[in-house]
Amino acid sequence: QHYYITNNLSRMKVCTILAVLGMLSGTAATTFTTSTFTSPCRTGKTDVTHDLTSPPSSHPYSDSTTIPYYDDGNRVTTDLRGLFGAGDWRDIRRIVKKVDNDTYVFNDDLNEFIEERAIPELCEMTSDKINVYNSYLLDRQCLEKLNSVGPKCREFKCKLAHYVKDNLPRVIYTLFDRDSKLESLKEGAEFLGKELSALFEELDMCTCGKKFLKVASKCAPYYFTNALFEMNEEDPQLIVMAELILRHMDLEAAGKVATLLFDHLCEKTSSGTCVNSIVKVAGRVGELWENTLVYDIHDYMSKIREGADEEVLIDIWKKCDTFFSVLTNVESRYADGYVEEYNDHARYTNAFFCDEYCREKRGVFYPCCMKDLLRDKKMWDNLQKLIESYVRLLNALENEGIWDEEFIPSFYIPEYHPDPEFEEWIQKGGKRIRKAFLRWIDAAKTCKDGEVQCIDF
Repeated sequence: QHYYITNNLSRMKVCTILAVLGMLSGTAATTFTTSTFTSPCRTGKTDVTHDLTSPPSSHPYSDSTTIPYYDDGNRVTTDLRGLFGAGDWRDIRRIVKKVDNDTYVFNDDLNEFIEERAIPELCEMTSDKINVYNSYLLDRQCLEKLNSVGPKCREFKCKLAHYVKDNLPRVIYTLFDRDSKLESLKEGAEFLGKELSALFEELDMCTCGKKFLKVASKCAPYYFTNALFEMNEEDPQLIVMAELILRHMDLEAAGKVATLLFDHLCEKTSSGTCVNSIVKVAGRVGELWENTLVYDIHDYMSKIREGADEEVLIDIWKKCDTFFSVLTNVESRYADGYVEEYNDHARYTNAFFCDEYCREKRGVFYPCCMKDLLRDKKMWDNLQKLIESYVRLLNALENEGIWDEEFIPSFYIPEYHPDPEFEEWIQKGGKRIRKAFLRWIDAAKTCKDGEVQCIDF
């Protein structure tokens, strides 16, 4: 049983926390058909088993750590960087630096770019003056569309640029730098919640941010800027391929997804908005993670080593403040393919929400606004349309051998010739993947004894 639990540790952290945090950004669903996606929750022959019988490495917060942390000395920011894919602490210091107690700035090159290129272009450029020589981020058609959002929101892009310059370095430093003063994942979530609240209020994200994303999805198919050239290393082949993808993907569906997502995130709750409610959930998940694998607040692992009776262990599960019930009762498996993989992840989230001793208490991890978001069929329909358009486009390019060409004619238009079997595969496969994915991230509705009741907070 000792090996059984330790073999689940790293997967449990990612599978459970990502299932919650994925909803905040709305990006998790893009893994439906991404061919290069490798889930951090996948278990195979390369799994690492932590030996919990060895003394843990010391760190600033506790000498009772359940597993060793191979980090820079700050357990919290190490975990946060891993969760957000933010790299090493040295990578953070290549981006931002702390000048004094109250001042944080980007590095010189990035700060110069924002001050001398981004802000002037986003704040001062007009559609009658813009050209290829004095612009970088925008082209004329995008600038005209962004300026068509009405007088109230016309300055949104300028305010966003200033907000990034003035606030983002502090946020990045606080969440990810090894000298951050954060002492727990819950404290990190609370900090992020305050920052998101300020961002949404100061920039009026629920009105202007939503309009901005909707307009951006309309100008994206014809986006042609110096930034696009630079991102593609000025390689004609890559540039034309990027243009083909932008031109022929269903970005109208993408705009609808963004609009519906913002509608949910901006829903009023007792915590402020749904964004705040979801961040609270993230903090509570982080607290359970630390209770379990950092501090082991009930000495669960010691009791297992000492051969404690099952009744003793069950008494700990009944407290509902750790993940030990899930770690003990869910057996890790190797999954082949997206459907099997998402179904495997769902076993963890199902075990968490549907725990026979804790199901009635899990509502604190399930705000009603998040439930509404997860069950918005229209939003998921449009996301599926977007992804299917991408799959069809790749199929057309491969069938016509464009990937192997040394050049692509500027007039080229990919032709998709519907194949009944391929269409059936896309539609049936997409439905199965979508069902498995939602079973993972909305496990609260899959309990045999009745779904977890949401709470407004």
